Amino acid sequence: MLKKCFVLCGTALFIGCNAEAGPSIGWKYSIVDMSARQLGTLGGAESEARDINDHGEIVGWADNTVTRRAFLYRAGAMEDITYGDLLSAEANGINNSTQIVGVYKLEGFDRPHAFYYDDTHPIEPLDETNLADPELPTASRAYAINDSGVIAGQRMVAWGNLYSIFAATWHDYGKQPEDLMPNHPPGGTYAHNINAAGVIVGTDTVIDGTYYWWEGVEYALKAAWAPAPGHFLGLSGGSYGINTAGKIVGEQLFFPTDDSTGKPLLRATFWSGGSARPFGLDIFSDGQNSHANEINDDDFVVGWGDRDIPNKGLQHRAALWHSDLGIVELPAPAFYSGRTAVMPSSCEASAVNQLNPANGLIQAVGFCVYDGKSKAILWNILVTKVALTPGEPAPVR
Repeated sequence: MLKKCFVLCGTALFIGCNAEAGPSIGWKYSIVDMSARQLGTLGGAESEARDINDHGEIVGWADNTVTRRAFLYRAGAMEDITYGDLLSAEANGINNSTQIVGVYKLEGFDRPHAFYYDDTHPIEPLDETNLADPELPTASRAYAINDSGVIAGQRMVAWGNLYSIFAATWHDYGKQPEDLMPNHPPGGTYAHNINAAGVIVGTDTVIDGTYYWWEGVEYALKAAWAPAPGHFLGLSGGSYGINTAGKIVGEQLFFPTDDSTGKPLLRATFWSGGSARPFGLDIFSDGQNSHANEINDDDFVVGWGDRDIPNKGLQHRAALWHSDLGIVELPAPAFYSGRTAVMPSSCEASAVNQLNPANGLIQAVGFCVYDGKSKAILWNILVTKVALTPGEPAPVR
């Protein structure tokens, strides 16, 4: 069992303490098997999986023959959880109590609205009243919900034809959202994910940095050191995933000094805690860019890395990272058009659940794009612990 602590020191949050004594050295993770399969659609052409809980329940969106709908995939079947024929919706987050959050739109209206769903509460709008001026129109999005039912997302307030965007949290689906501070109109803060302790990670585009919020207050994450060879310090990016111990993953932009084009490179980034200096995660040997979406409690990270595909150039491939494994490409299932197998032009892993200690199974979800159409994908990854060879250094945990 991992011991946790939360200590606020100056402007830095130290998250996580040392683990209890146990077999932390003398072994490393190894992958036994990986498989991938498409989850289908709701009768239309496209779908995308956004999140998965520890029971293997998956949420996302899928087309029917009319519009985009929020789905819940469980017991081997995809359910449309969107009510009404004129509602389009996307499910973004699910917790272990099958509580789901996302965003919906009424057909013919542009403004998105955050929603909450469970088996006894069909899509319920999350109250988003403009706290400063109730007469101004508002909008919202919900991205993640932890096992305590606390929701992270964003609240948007219209000023003429423009929206101010504020990172927000709902402490209960029936309560008003609370802005994560500071908000600075016209605003541009985004909350992407939340862990069990209620620490929220996201981005502040006004200050152009990567941030987390603890008890509603914003703190900056340190920028990554430049990866060799020849890149400037990463100064902008975003944080997208956080685990129970407060380890954070996301992305940062780096600017080459050894490339005459000066084109910025996007790199998946790992922070071991709120106060820690991060480092860039591995890229594929033939790639340049990467992005991390989520991290579980055993430090398995998912996202994407690009690869240089012959005659096609750089394309995204779904990726798994771990300190014992480096970067691993997740398999892409073929899509059959008649008898012809079509391979995807890109794949991305959006979320990962916890390692099941009983069977060594980790599951990740996301999507692959075939002929311009996205398809929801589930990856099953079997891992095991293998003993270190004599003289092999123990992994840092």
